[in-house]
Amino acid sequence: MIHSPAAIWIGSTAAAEVAVLVWAAMLLFQRRGWTFAEAAAYGIICTMMLLSFVFQTAMLTRMVFLSPVLEVVLIAVAAVVLLQGKPVSLVWGPLRGALRQHPIPAGLLLIAMGFLFVQAMIAPSGFGQWEALWPVLDLQRWLDFCRTGNSGSFNQAILPHLVLRHHIRFGLGIFGFLAYLAVGFASYALARRYAWPPTAITVSLVVLSAPRLVLHSVTPGVEITTAAAAVFVLLALYRCVEQPSPVDLVLMLLGISFCISAGSMGFVLPFILLGLAGLVLYRRHGGRFWWSLAAASRRWLLFAAIPMAVFAQPWMLFCPDPAVGMSASTTPAWNADGLVGGLANLLRYLLEALDPTPGIEHLVDAVWGISLSSVVQWLSDSLLSPVFHGRGAAVDFHVQWASTPFLSWFGPLAVILVGPAWLKALVRGPRRLKAVAVALAGYLYLASLLPAWQPGNGRLFMPFWCCAGFMVAFLLPPWRFTRSGRLGLQGISAALLLYACWQIG
Repeated sequence: MIHSPAAIWIGSTAAAEVAVLVWAAMLLFQRRGWTFAEAAAYGIICTMMLLSFVFQTAMLTRMVFLSPVLEVVLIAVAAVVLLQGKPVSLVWGPLRGALRQHPIPAGLLLIAMGFLFVQAMIAPSGFGQWEALWPVLDLQRWLDFCRTGNSGSFNQAILPHLVLRHHIRFGLGIFGFLAYLAVGFASYALARRYAWPPTAITVSLVVLSAPRLVLHSVTPGVEITTAAAAVFVLLALYRCVEQPSPVDLVLMLLGISFCISAGSMGFVLPFILLGLAGLVLYRRHGGRFWWSLAAASRRWLLFAAIPMAVFAQPWMLFCPDPAVGMSASTTPAWNADGLVGGLANLLRYLLEALDPTPGIEHLVDAVWGISLSSVVQWLSDSLLSPVFHGRGAAVDFHVQWASTPFLSWFGPLAVILVGPAWLKALVRGPRRLKAVAVALAGYLYLASLLPAWQPGNGRLFMPFWCCAGFMVAFLLPPWRFTRSGRLGLQGISAALLLYACWQIG
């Protein structure tokens, strides 16, 4: 895709605006005692929530001029924050330390991040399923939706308006890239609760090497931003339990409301996260403690209630899904066969999750003459079809593995590591980790039960992957996870990451 010099300049300016806001937010959080990984995850997600709130407020009030005015104010405040601190050492110090202590995974991630950033800025072609969203993200089209009552939850989808309002595409993937970074930083911060730094950074590499995650890092970020916000909620929840703070409590609630998205599962993830947070916090200190903390910070809560209301958008419960009519692939379909259909869908998703990536499939086919997709399709035709007769599915089940954001899954490590790690946490994990695993089990159950199976439903499992990834740290205790094992796992993850990057390039 060829971009004009003007488009490159405008898109780069928009990316610089976001970078300044994230940088300043990171500095503020680090001053309050957050670790670098925690501050980075918080800074990215809080910047996204702030911009989403600004854009949606301008559109809901029909005062379009508010958006650029507020952005100028925010940039001025961020510049003051950066000038008062040491912004260069904020990034360079931890980066230099990571490269010195973990040269292989940190160096690989740094190279991959540089490549993905460039790809996110130039908006690579071949990602056709996003084409249907881009016109809807235009300001006037969004206002038209509101005017006719056909609005939807645009918490994440409104972010690319930063670029689209200039009628350009250069820089369109910046928020997908930032969400990808947030998942990595939050996964590392959560993994550190259960492992030493070498294992934690290896776990982060495992999470970030998932093909679907890599492919979505260069898209407008509608899907991956929701998952990143969910991991941010888990991180804020852990911090609330460890060091009760009104800041973490308010940001956790904001993150939960920001997780609301359009589509058949739009309200499921936030409700599960809200229930998880209520259960864990009540178990930790009891209801009276948190009520007292909320009362002591009622000004913050009242101030946060406005963006929470904008993110929650309760009026959306009475409006149709905005995706209807945009493309057949995004039209929601419901499972009309109850528990039987849900069980059939769960088994279909398990078969799809066996996706080894096309590279491994081609290698196996070349060496042994075996088509893995044909084997999985045979299992479905021989075992599932005679029992369920297509129940729970909107169309006939066919294995469609491909290196696209729409059809890709999470690679072989999903079955080898992340799945067993989640099961171990579900059965033998400490109380807090087990509560997270139970919540993810509830999400998995509803993701199989509510929507009918159709191609592209891998999007439903992006939050599950991102929220369960850090549990691999619990699966790999230091007395079993030797240095050679760590290097081997880093090598496998590196190969998956590089292959996914190659598919983009």
